[in-house]
Amino acid sequence: MEGPRGRADPFGQFANRWYAGLDLAPSTMQNYRRHLEEHLLPAFDDTPLAAIFPADVDAWAKRERAAGYKPSSVKTWRTTFHTVLAAAVEAGLLTSNPAAKRRGTGKRAGRSAGRGPEKVITDSLGALLIAERAAILSGRDDEFVVMTLMHYTGMRWAEVVGLETQYARLRSIRVEAQLYELNPGGLIQCPPKDDSYRDIDIPGWLSALVSDHITRTAQKPCACHGLTCVFRGRYGGARWRRSGFRDWVFEPAASGWYPKKAPQPRRPVPLIPEPWPGRPVRGRNSQGRAEACWPPVAAGLTPHGRRHSHKSLMAEQRTPEVLSHERLGHELGRIAGVYSHVTPRCWRNWQASSPSAGLTRWPLTF
Repeated sequence: MEGPRGRADPFGQFANRWYAGLDLAPSTMQNYRRHLEEHLLPAFDDTPLAAIFPADVDAWAKRERAAGYKPSSVKTWRTTFHTVLAAAVEAGLLTSNPAAKRRGTGKRAGRSAGRGPEKVITDSLGALLIAERAAILSGRDDEFVVMTLMHYTGMRWAEVVGLETQYARLRSIRVEAQLYELNPGGLIQCPPKDDSYRDIDIPGWLSALVSDHITRTAQKPCACHGLTCVFRGRYGGARWRRSGFRDWVFEPAASGWYPKKAPQPRRPVPLIPEPWPGRPVRGRNSQGRAEACWPPVAAGLTPHGRRHSHKSLMAEQRTPEVLSHERLGHELGRIAGVYSHVTPRCWRNWQASSPSAGLTRWPLTF
């Protein structure tokens, strides 16, 4: 039976003690706090630990899904719930974890249990069109460079935001850090996700594009971190924030529509067709003054979907799996990860036989 403290301790009090004792990466601390404050404490704050039963956890998860949250998100929050209650078990306040997934319960499902919607990706032509539209929407060339670099390197958003000029090298990009966005708290410099330090080889034309961008913008150390980064936000000030970039640059460029933001409904990007490929109409009655709108290039594409696009591009080029994982900052699992290595000959053979060699001869004019 649970001890007397387990009967009396409310979940909220124990969760606060548990959280205060953690010493993890700021991003992990932020995620745990959000899971607790937004989803777990509203349901179980005053509930004694010993009064939380598996049926209560299942009912909570069902309510979260009914509220419109994605099953993958509910699964993540339940994992946090399980972690907190596991600490209560270790402290002797519970004898078992009510958030543990029980075998043989719920609907019967095979592989479909963890199957989500198909991830939207785009090809090289789509990437070029999205990059061009992003530059038009922002009114500068920087976003063209950002979008192109993300497509052909598979870098994470935080890695691109935190890319320092010293790591944009001839024919390669060195991923040495990321600027992770805390809310609140701004941006914090930390190691790349899962310590995925790596060098990403890039074709000559992309190296020249990034180099020309650095020369043109003449970046200076920022006031917030003292870093000289390759990319900065609009108006020469703070860097792009993830949500602002996604809502007002990336999504309109990919789908041709601005997102719903109260009091404005979801609406197409209003355009004047000349000069091609269109000039956004701004100000009052922009929709009424518009003469055209953009068709979607890849509706539903997300900034993270660019990594999926890059992975698909490497698959088309028959990139060795070990090299593909290394480029994305992943580890190749199981036996293959132990015995497979990227050798100089492996890399040269891929360069010689892969269609990626043609990228250096792509007839682009910037």
